[in-house]
Amino acid sequence: MAGVMSSLMLITSLWLVRRFAAEAGGSGIQEIEGYLAGVRPARWWRVLPVKFVGGLLALGSGMILGREGPTVQMGGNGGALVNDLLPKGDDNSAHALVAAGAAAGLTAAFNAPLE
Repeated sequence: MAGVMSSLMLITSLWLVRRFAAEAGGSGIQEIEGYLAGVRPARWWRVLPVKFVGGLLALGSGMILGREGPTVQMGGNGGALVNDLLPKGDDNSAHALVAAGAAAGLTAAFNAPLE
């Protein structure tokens, strides 16, 4: 029975990524690098829920996710979310918020101190 549940969770995770946010698949660091280089958009409204729910389902099914990739992508997209909520600034402020969010995700992955 546990094998069936694990398989269903994995299939649901895969379906979420394929159906709603293909950019949420993989580590996600390349997506953030692409955004900062001006090659890819930051689609935080799709990536954040799919990466979070899909990651929980994949972890719950017994799969192993990378430690830093998902948190960097979620942090960077969180920075893009904050940028969209604030009054519009220039592109430098958008890049700074995404980079700061990605850095926060990286520090969270390695449990780095604030000091």
